[in-house]
Amino acid sequence: MALTASTDYSIDRDPLIKSSLRLIGVGSIDEDPTQAEIDQATISLNIMLKAWQADGLQLWQIRTKSLTPVESQYQYSLGISAPSGDVFGSRPMRIIDIYRRITATVIDVVLIKMSREEYWNLSDKNIEGTPVNYYHDLQLTNTVLNIWPAPDATFAADSTLEILYQKPFDDVDVGSTDSFEFPSEWYEAIKYGLAARLAPEYGIPRLERILLHQEATAIKDAVMDWDQEDSSIYLFPETR
Repeated sequence: MALTASTDYSIDRDPLIKSSLRLIGVGSIDEDPTQAEIDQATISLNIMLKAWQADGLQLWQIRTKSLTPVESQYQYSLGISAPSGDVFGSRPMRIIDIYRRITATVIDVVLIKMSREEYWNLSDKNIEGTPVNYYHDLQLTNTVLNIWPAPDATFAADSTLEILYQKPFDDVDVGSTDSFEFPSEWYEAIKYGLAARLAPEYGIPRLERILLHQEATAIKDAVMDWDQEDSSIYLFPETR
């Protein structure tokens, strides 16, 4: 038996949608769903993937971005929207960590995350120095990164802010051959998850919907359990 020596299998949007629809009796191997059915399924698919962004950290969506600090500027708009967004390609879902990096020596020091209340309780947000804290203000379009103290001239000249953040999933709403921004082990979860969401729209009996939902949930839970970091976790009391 010959092996393919290939591990790069992928599936595009429409073939996966058709496979999902077949699970609920729409279309068959010999007969494709209508274009209207595919279009409606595309809406449900993108809504589902948007909802899945809130499930937690997806390891393959963690990105890094280097931000050049500006002297005296303590607020930075992160995203793609004008007028003053520091371009990230998309609105960050959340910031995991921020490090201040001395450019010449590549020495990193982590900044301490603050809550909204902690940040707004600071009496002087314009004070300048070496940043030690940050507060990430989630907004509908660009998010706002607040750092404290504001960068002084020395820090702005010699350092960068290295931001570790979670990127949202790319949409699959442009064309039939759109690819998924998911590893291949997630394809089955997407297929069954979409079928479970479409089932009520096609009048699938309640008991069958419950069984399909249970199967979809089990498949998704299994792949989410796999999608975890395997390093040790150490807990220490925070002292300030």
